[in-house]
Amino acid sequence: MVRPRAKEPKQQYTLMLKPSVVEEIDKLAHEVELSRSQLMANLIESGLEDAKILKKIGFLKLAMLGDKVSQKFKRGLLGGKYTVDEDGELKVKK
Repeated sequence: MVRPRAKEPKQQYTLMLKPSVVEEIDKLAHEVELSRSQLMANLIESGLEDAKILKKIGFLKLAMLGDKVSQKFKRGLLGGKYTVDEDGELKVKK
């Protein structure tokens, strides 16, 4: 049997986010009928739990590297450095 977590008092924190991210959070919060604060807290807690699991199995650094590569690739696509042709082949502009 799992013991319920003790109710821990919450504290307020401030963070900086891009307006476009807040818009997406607000849309999703509305869809799932949560406040922005509730959704953000849930996402942060869920992400923290995922990170703890990845760390425990030794994959956290690998996951962070994968995220770094993914972000660089996205920037390359959005910046026009990489394109994908009709056959799905990746092309790199020199």
